[in-house]
Amino acid sequence: GLVFRFVPLFFLGVGLAYLYERTRSLIPCIIVHVLINFVAMIASFHV
Repeated sequence: GLVFRFVPLFFLGVGLAYLYERTRSLIPCIIVHVLINFVAMIASFHV
């Protein structure tokens, strides 16, 4: 179970770090994080 949760979170972290490096701002990272959490919340209602 832990590996299946770690791998996507690892790549999410790498992606957010890349986004920060490209923009030098946390605002885009925060927006992406909120959107991902929103999608996960909506998906949890439909499962």
